[in-house]
Amino acid sequence: MRRKNLFGRMLAGAKGSRKLGAVLPIIMILEAALTIGLARLFRAGIDKVLLGGEDYAAFAYGAVGVIMLSSLLGYLRNRIRGSFSERAAASLRCTATRQFAFLPIADLERMHSGDSISKLTNDLQAVKRFLDLEGYLLASRPLLALVSFAYMLQISWQLCVATALFTPLMMLATAKISAPLQAYSKSLQEELGKVNSASQDILGGMEVVKAFNLQDRLSEDFARRVRAAVEKGRMIAVRRAFLTGVSSLLTYLPFVVPFSLGSLLISRGLLSVGGLLAFINLSNHLTWPLAQVPRHFAGYKTALAALERIYEIIDLPVERETGQGYPADSAQVVEFSAVDFGYTEEPVLQDLSFSISRGEKVAIVGPSGSGKSTIFNLITGCYQQDKGCIQIFGQSIENWNLQALRSNMAVVAQDTFLFPTTIRENIALGLSGVSLEEIVLAAQKANAHQFIMSLPEQYDTVVGERGAKLSGGQKQRIAIARAILHDAELLLLDEATSALDTEAEYSVQQAIERAMEGRTTIVIAHRLSTIKGADRILVLDHGRIVESGTHCQLMELDGLYANLYQTEGVA
Repeated sequence: MRRKNLFGRMLAGAKGSRKLGAVLPIIMILEAALTIGLARLFRAGIDKVLLGGEDYAAFAYGAVGVIMLSSLLGYLRNRIRGSFSERAAASLRCTATRQFAFLPIADLERMHSGDSISKLTNDLQAVKRFLDLEGYLLASRPLLALVSFAYMLQISWQLCVATALFTPLMMLATAKISAPLQAYSKSLQEELGKVNSASQDILGGMEVVKAFNLQDRLSEDFARRVRAAVEKGRMIAVRRAFLTGVSSLLTYLPFVVPFSLGSLLISRGLLSVGGLLAFINLSNHLTWPLAQVPRHFAGYKTALAALERIYEIIDLPVERETGQGYPADSAQVVEFSAVDFGYTEEPVLQDLSFSISRGEKVAIVGPSGSGKSTIFNLITGCYQQDKGCIQIFGQSIENWNLQALRSNMAVVAQDTFLFPTTIRENIALGLSGVSLEEIVLAAQKANAHQFIMSLPEQYDTVVGERGAKLSGGQKQRIAIARAILHDAELLLLDEATSALDTEAEYSVQQAIERAMEGRTTIVIAHRLSTIKGADRILVLDHGRIVESGTHCQLMELDGLYANLYQTEGVA
């Protein structure tokens, strides 16, 4: 990743902010011109007063006019700069968030959500802060220093030479001090990401934390991460403080020379009093801005480190977007042929072959770790097999466009995720133009309508984060209603009853049976008592199908399935 191109790349992608960004250099030039104009008026006005002239009011009016124009430009500059930074940061946030949505599952699983959130908050805030303030000052202050020096040279080249001797010393010292700031800043952003991750782990797993008395241990771990972040921040603060101190020292030094040398030049008639005062005034725009440039450059380093972390996400390859859609009318809905797959070098599925015909209800059972959920991940295209062939609706999965493929599937996961919005919106998720009547009908089939109507806001009830206001059985029935409403040909059920009590299980099981009507269904079974009526049961062990048949046939075999069924709940 070429670091120097990151800001240019970000601005190229922020279409809504480019016009605003183009106005800012014009404002910089105008502000610099007004500064020089004010200095000229100041120089001429003072000399006029000292010479006893009476027509100096024009200079005062001119100065007032320049100051008013400067104030107007300052208002426009701050307004445009704020809009520019907001739009650019918003565009980058949208790009990064969209990238998360289209990343392969394998990449997402390698990231901690806390660090990802840190990139979308802390890192983006650092970029926005630079665009809003320090970026503008980093460009405008050297420009102002350059035009100031040009006019100061016109006033007195002798004073300019003397003053300029301090500039290289200032720049070299501050450049040396600011050099490590980018590495420190990136390290700090990474530590803050770890802090966010630890916070999320504690909040998300609070029940486990309390059940296993992990409060002290996790609190200490969190404190350790905070201390690491504080130490990184302290190192940056020390560097910044040193920069400020050096800058302040070097700011005052150039004033000593103009006063002493300027007095000599005035006595010899080589400089006017107005010229000296204008020169000293412009020194503020030369030495002070240059003294602040290292601080702004440190802000640039911080923003660049943050931007680099954001683009680490944006530059990851997304899920493939090739392929096309096909009719979901094949007699064979799913077919695995000699499929091998492993998340790492360790194989999960080995030489796996089976087929599922239209309208079949097939259950997949097996010990934990046998590869049941992996089959679902391959069917939905979240992962790609290492060897063999997978056909969905008669077409190789590699030929399918993934979005088109998934539009023909409905998934009900064991751990139901609900968005923190209304029940109505959660049921109609991903569908547009769905009427309330259709949503109610789906909820009725899913045994959800009755409990929904008992809620204060009924279908407009907000379910809370991850559906926290609902019970496990209620969340599962909403997920089943969602699947029913989508009316997909292939229904994938990571059986939703394994963590429910008997009453909730019965209600959800009824809903599942209605959802399976008229659809090809594959069920990952955890409670074997719930899949007795399956057309076929595939028994998986170490990534291979070791038994296949109906419940009665498998019980007669007295093999792995019979053993799992008798121990109930091991699958």
